Amino acid sequence: MAKFSLSIFIGLVACTIACKSEKTKESSKNSVQNTTKEIQVVKHVMTKAQQDSLTPDQVIQEFKEGNTRFNNG
Repeated sequence: MAKFSLSIFIGLVACTIACKSEKTKESSKNSVQNTTKEIQVVKHVMTKAQQDSLTPDQVIQEFKEGNTRFNNG
């Protein structure tokens, strides 16, 4: 009976370790995907002078172009 209980205990420990390992892999994968998304988002940052030189029509046009890029993936 003691050998049977020890076998069950060892099996449970092995399952627990395997599950934690899978969660860690999945968490790392999600972290890499999130980092990749963040890198893709920031492509160009305007300076204060560039922002000040924009007209309202140009700003609206930038929003429309950005919305089109977003919708197209």
